[in-house]
Amino acid sequence: MGLFVSVGTFELTCCDDKCKKHLARYKKKCYGLYAGGSVGGGVVTGLSGASCPRGYEGWFSEGSPIPTPGAGADFAYSDDISRGPHYAGAGLGWSWGVRRCYYTLISDQIIGECK
Repeated sequence: MGLFVSVGTFELTCCDDKCKKHLARYKKKCYGLYAGGSVGGGVVTGLSGASCPRGYEGWFSEGSPIPTPGAGADFAYSDDISRGPHYAGAGLGWSWGVRRCYYTLISDQIIGECK
């Protein structure tokens, strides 16, 4: 465990204020005390209406509070803490620690209508 810089991508779908469904991809660059690796998915909140898809850009604080081999949990808070957790997920692998991550929207595609 130590100070690490990591990069990755993140993909999600959301519905804008015109009922268009977006597939958005983000580049993620993180700094922090973090160990491990995992793959998984989860629920993103606060990304509907006018905030879709740009609401997930910027700085986030992320962490995996319990080091559990095989499965784990991950939580992300935007710098606007009043919005609550922006992401809660689970995955397979092993990870533990805290980090600061910056998300940049790299592509946005309308893939249909929202119901």
